[in-house]
Amino acid sequence: MMKIFGTILFLVNISICAQTQKINILKAGNNEVYPQKKLVILWDNVILEHNGNVMYCDSAVVYKSDNSFLAFKKILIDDKESIKLSGDSLKYYGDSQKANIRGNVTLYSKEIDLKAPSLDYDLKNKIAFYNQTADIKNKNTGNRIKSIKGNFNTINNTFFFKDSVELINIDYTLKSDTLVYNTVSEISEINGKTRIITKASEINCHKGWFDSKKNISSLIDSVFIKSKTHTLSADSLFYDENTGQAEAYGNVVLIDDTSHWEIIGNQGFYDEKIDSASIYGNSTLTQIEKEDTLKIVAEKFITKREENYYELFCFNKVNLFGNQIKGKCDSLYYNEIDSLMHLFKEPILWIDESQITGNLINFKIKNGKVFNMEIMDNSFIITQKDSIHFDQIKGDYVKGFFIKNHIKTMNIIGNGKVIYFSENEKNKNITDVNNVECEKMKIKFTEKNIKEVIFQSETSGNSAAILAEKKYKLEGFKIHEKISFPKGE
Repeated sequence: MMKIFGTILFLVNISICAQTQKINILKAGNNEVYPQKKLVILWDNVILEHNGNVMYCDSAVVYKSDNSFLAFKKILIDDKESIKLSGDSLKYYGDSQKANIRGNVTLYSKEIDLKAPSLDYDLKNKIAFYNQTADIKNKNTGNRIKSIKGNFNTINNTFFFKDSVELINIDYTLKSDTLVYNTVSEISEINGKTRIITKASEINCHKGWFDSKKNISSLIDSVFIKSKTHTLSADSLFYDENTGQAEAYGNVVLIDDTSHWEIIGNQGFYDEKIDSASIYGNSTLTQIEKEDTLKIVAEKFITKREENYYELFCFNKVNLFGNQIKGKCDSLYYNEIDSLMHLFKEPILWIDESQITGNLINFKIKNGKVFNMEIMDNSFIITQKDSIHFDQIKGDYVKGFFIKNHIKTMNIIGNGKVIYFSENEKNKNITDVNNVECEKMKIKFTEKNIKEVIFQSETSGNSAAILAEKKYKLEGFKIHEKISFPKGE
């Protein structure tokens, strides 16, 4: 029996071609040799070797003609360097050093476990291929990746995934069409439509990379990140999952999904943990309401959302535009709770035909409608009557009330001064001028004109017929040029 088995080993170990390493039989409990067909059948704890790779199976058929073998049951390939492979059956080609494993395939390395219904392995180049889905688990992190097609380079520990890719991490899930993943560095390269779902947000993009160890990513091409309350889109975005912060660049758009406004700009920053964002560089805020659209232009916007309201901060060269209101100031603050808009440093408002200035202006605005207004320190309201005459109201503090964005009542407290003109009821020509000073007064309006002045303290002043050559102006009178919305916006 031993002589026969020795003969078998001699026959099988003949070099199939001078340039090709032969397949060696290291062990087999039983065998049958078929010289005419140039094959050997082996069974019972079979061990084969080729170019340093050891292959185990329950049974095998070795083909001398093409230096290959077909193996069945308890398949195990051990390349002694990087991986081990198991499965139900194996077809191995010695000349090309390629193995086709079928049925319950498992690939083991130091970093990953891979399971698939079938897999092809190139033992020469150390690359595994699959095209019938695979499930990969990173032993160090617990990350799992699934895809329909892919390959694994065991030399540089890099996976290439294609078609229905899904990476599952304890903190996020990544879904993509194409993904390159390094099992050691845990860096994923994205190429194709991709969605990253975290506990607090969802990110979409088409290209970029994601570092699973550091939980940071750099994304480009139609990027947007959506949280519970905001959507942020940009040409490119850097995101830190640890801090919940994102930096956005190029065509940045921030949308508040609950308050119906959006901000556009060149650059942006978003902190999902405190629900705060900033947009700057050619930035504009647009809020669309049922009856009005409000636009604010500023060098920088900051928004912050609390549980049930948001705050808005606008900085540097602030201009605001509505259907019935325009304004400018250095900086602006808005709080959704009281709907008050605060204008700081040389603020100017234009409402109806009136120009309103002061050191500080606060007004309540909601759904595009102004309800009331406070003008503090150096308050000055100018309303044009005709081409040369202007009603004027001046005081330390002015509180105004509006109906449908038209001034209805104003209360003046402290150093109140008023110049207003009376007109002929028939032809509407201006006939008289009223010049009054009073510490405290109330002014009522009708159709944009002063209808009645109610004095609430001692007064001084007079009423007289107008003189054509005289200019009636209070100290500090100045007409400011109305702003226009930037062209191309």
